[in-house]
Amino acid sequence: MPSVKNNKIMNAVDFVHEQLTTKPTLPKFKAGDNITVNYKIVEGSKERIQSFKGDVIKRQGTGATASFTVRKIKFLKL
Repeated sequence: MPSVKNNKIMNAVDFVHEQLTTKPTLPKFKAGDNITVNYKIVEGSKERIQSFKGDVIKRQGTGATASFTVRKIKFLKL
């Protein structure tokens, strides 16, 4: 039975290695694009997702430290 245990350990190691080395695929967008941003709001013990639409003003940085600025678009109801 040791071979089954070793096989499970190797599968776990392979899984962790894959999770740490693969890069997530992120959507391509640039300054001037209109996007919808979803973000998590935590209020006490409750969590909810809030979304808004806006225009991308700028992108800066690369890789894991990249960031972007969005100007929110307000819709006026008449």
